[in-house]
This record gives sequence, C-alpha cells and structure tokens, in this order.
Amino acid sequence: MVLSLPILFALAGVLLFFQRIDGMRISHMVVAALLGAQISTTALATGINAAVSAAGHLLAAVFS
Repeated sequence: MVLSLPILFALAGVLLFFQRIDGMRISHMVVAALLGAQISTTALATGINAAVSAAGHLLAAVFS
C-alpha cells in the first residue's frame, strides 16, 4: 500500500518539528521513517490508512 504525498509531507513535518523543538536526533528520524515504511507493508496498514482517512474527513468537516 502506498502512502499519499500529503501524508508523507505531514509525517516529515512532524519529524522536523520534533527535531527542532525536542532535539530529536537525525538517527532517530531515520529509524522512525524506516518503521513507518515497514508498517505500510503490513496487515496493519489497512487499519492505519482508514484511521488517517477518517481523521482527514473529520478535519475537513470541522474546518469547512
């Protein structure tokens, strides 16, 4: 299952936020990205994708 570009940009933004605010190390960012890629190929990916999609729809309904 492929993650869409906006979700990847959001995840990258979160990682950069933690790197700047909390001093997250680059090695930890790489591990987080690799684990995210690993999760996207598992059976959990369907549930995670559905949860992200539902959260997106909720935010769209709240802010529109």
